[in-house]
Amino acid sequence: MADETQQITCPSCHRKFELTEHNADGIPTENEHYECPYKGCDYSASQRSAGSFSTKRLAK
Repeated sequence: MADETQQITCPSCHRKFELTEHNADGIPTENEHYECPYKGCDYSASQRSAGSFSTKRLAK
């Protein structure tokens, strides 16, 4: 059960953050939700995943 991390840019506030998919192995069966970790930004999205998501702000 591997984790996959990617760096993405928020389409709302345009700041970068890490999106980690936990337990990424397997067949994606449910839409899992994640949110931009920056205060004041209300961006959220969902995508199909076999596991779950977490987000982390990047150091400046």
